[in-house]
Amino acid sequence: MGIVFAAIATRHRFAKFDGAHRLGAAIWLTAAVCLLQFTGMTAVTIQPDPALMIPTQAIPPLALAVTVTAVTLLILSLGLIGAILDEHLASRAREEAARLRSSETRFRQLTEATFEGILIHVNGRIVDANAAMAQLIGRPVSALVGHDVADFVAESSRLTLRKHMAATASSPARSNSRAPTARASRPRC
Repeated sequence: MGIVFAAIATRHRFAKFDGAHRLGAAIWLTAAVCLLQFTGMTAVTIQPDPALMIPTQAIPPLALAVTVTAVTLLILSLGLIGAILDEHLASRAREEAARLRSSETRFRQLTEATFEGILIHVNGRIVDANAAMAQLIGRPVSALVGHDVADFVAESSRLTLRKHMAATASSPARSNSRAPTARASRPRC
C-alpha cells in the first residue's frame, strides 16, 4: 500500500508545477512513509528476554526518543531549507530570463527604429545587423550573419578597420563588457 501511495504522490507532483500540487504530493508521500512504518512495526514483535541484564551504560529510552526526534526534525528542517532555496533560485532564474528577453526586445526595437545601419560582430564575424544595414549593403540580414565585417568594407579602408577593431578589442574598458558594434549612415534627403 505504501508503494501505491508513493506512486500517487509522484504522479500528483508532476501533474502540475505549483504549490498546491507540491503540498498534495508531500501529503501523499508522508502517508506512504507512515503506512510503511506502521506495516513494518506490526509485522515485528519484540519481546525482551528477562534472563538478560540491561547494562547500566545503555541509553535511557526517554533520551533515545528525544535524540531520534531531534535528528528527525533536523533532517526535515534541512530538507525544507533546501526546497525553499531551490524555489528561490528557480524564481530568480525565471525573472532574469524574462528581464533578458525584455532587454533584447527593447534593443531590437531601438536598432530597427534608427536610420543608421548597425551591425554587431564578435572578433570580426557579424552576429547580427539591423534592417538599415542590410539595406545599405543590399543583402538580407540572414546573408550578413557569419561573414567577416571586412567583406563589406572598401579595400582601401580594411587596414583602418582592422586597426580600429584591434584597438577596441585590447582596450581594458571594453573587454568583456559588450559586443563591439559598427555603424554606417545613409545620406539623408
